[in-house]
Amino acid sequence: MPSKLIPLDTEVHDRQRFESGRRETDLFLKTIAGKSAGHLLSKTFVRASDSDEREIAAFLSLVICTDTPPAGSSRLQRNKTIVPGILIAQLGVDKKHQGKGIGVEIVAEAITMYAEEALRSNMPQGVGLFVDAAEDTLIPFYEKCGFVLVDPEDPECRRLWMKAGNCLSLLEASNAEL
Repeated sequence: MPSKLIPLDTEVHDRQRFESGRRETDLFLKTIAGKSAGHLLSKTFVRASDSDEREIAAFLSLVICTDTPPAGSSRLQRNKTIVPGILIAQLGVDKKHQGKGIGVEIVAEAITMYAEEALRSNMPQGVGLFVDAAEDTLIPFYEKCGFVLVDPEDPECRRLWMKAGNCLSLLEASNAEL
């Protein structure tokens, strides 16, 4: 199935109408996303509304990140290496489109994009895909999508990750279903 996520086009997509209910998320999309992409700091993708291509139903923004080795990555932890990855830095679903499963769908699309890029590119993609849950209540959402806490022993940890190999396995499984 082709991705419904497309790169943000500031000439087409109406960022000012977007309202997720999270002030920081809305502010990022309305004021920062276009500028960051222009400086190659991040790449923002949008899911347009089915009824209006200008209306943003949901979006996510990807950036390169580094972190300490996640729990369960024994070889990386043993070497005490800082590891690179791709971070879902922002994710939002417009209030009018919440409760329809779009959030899960765009996270799945991000996993697919990560895995496809890892297979296609000659450039390394890091150890996996990371996400920072904006609130503790969002941790179960990301766990449902297949992410695990980077440090489950830390009660304040909100960073989750999915190993690159798991992203590739999910891509292979979805391709096998087609």
